[in-house]
Amino acid sequence: ELCYFHSVRVANNARAALCLAVFRSSMNARSIASEDAGRLTNLMATDADKFGQYEWLLFNVSRWTFSIVSLPFIVLVMHAQLGSAAYIGLLTYLVSNVVSSCVWKIQMPIVRKLQERRDARAQLLSELVRGIRLVKAHSCEAVWGERLEAARQRELKEIVKLRYLGALMSLICALLAQAAPLSIFTWYITVEGHALDAATAFTTLAWINQINWSISSLPDAINALGMILPSLRRLDEAIAVESRD
Repeated sequence: ELCYFHSVRVANNARAALCLAVFRSSMNARSIASEDAGRLTNLMATDADKFGQYEWLLFNVSRWTFSIVSLPFIVLVMHAQLGSAAYIGLLTYLVSNVVSSCVWKIQMPIVRKLQERRDARAQLLSELVRGIRLVKAHSCEAVWGERLEAARQRELKEIVKLRYLGALMSLICALLAQAAPLSIFTWYITVEGHALDAATAFTTLAWINQINWSISSLPDAINALGMILPSLRRLDEAIAVESRD
């Protein structure tokens, strides 16, 4: 619990520091000329705020790292009991990591595009608010409503893609988590020719549970990285304007 609360503290401090850095950058005259109001709003309200939404990330990374470090010991113990079948479980774990990284690479450009869609919609809304008197005077509400609706629909398309990728990631890792004991026992019975008794089965399942958390936590960890890294790049580009000036 102490580690989790420290993770929350670090995440909230990072969010506050990033919001302050973006605000200071926006005060620079040349920064204001190069950044529109919609993008600056999204940088603080969406990109920097993600660190508060993923406050559990550091805590889960520490637990996942412990699972990786303890993995050789678990494999050795399982090898002593199951023979070469233990390496089948390790192979399943490695496959889950490879599949997760592939989905993560697909996810990052979509997150980047989603942020651009949000910037465009926020910019349209900002222009509408600034020119609302002219819009009312010329009866252009319907036209602006269509423009905003079209911008929102483009944003929703990217959100739908992210949701489908997240569901795919969860499904793949859930199947791989179930495939680990299935592949181990299948190899142990069919290839090695041993009879599976209750003691061996329950002992093996207990050791599998030690690494099962790592496999089942991969969807959340990969999705979080895929969402945070594009925002970090956008924040870096915005804050770097002040340093160059």
